Amino acid sequence: MIACHTDPKYWLFHPDIYPAIKDDRNPDDIDIPEGCIFHYYEGGMIAYHRVGERWRGHPHIHPDYRHLAKFYVLDSLSKIDGEVECCIPVCFRHVKIFALQCGFQVTKVIPDNYLRDGVFYDSTLMVRQ
Repeated sequence: MIACHTDPKYWLFHPDIYPAIKDDRNPDDIDIPEGCIFHYYEGGMIAYHRVGERWRGHPHIHPDYRHLAKFYVLDSLSKIDGEVECCIPVCFRHVKIFALQCGFQVTKVIPDNYLRDGVFYDSTLMVRQ
């Protein structure tokens, strides 16, 4: 069992989560934007920060708790006032499917938005109202 840690960097850089989602940036260059909202759960966290008029969501769920991920995301979304978006690189097809299952809709594709292992990938911008 993993406790409900309330340090966002614990979840952002957790060794069972970070390697699966990291890009080519140096982890030391990743800052937590001002005004973030964090919802903590046993085995994970969901972070939100403002992008214009919307919130952008970032779930960080430990693999042992992925069976609860949809519950965590829907619970967390119910506590956010306004539209929420997510930006999912196309190389993470399973994450896009999960977002669709949580009620997000595709709005557009952003070309060459994500760099991983020296390769640029498009990202799908999705919104849930």
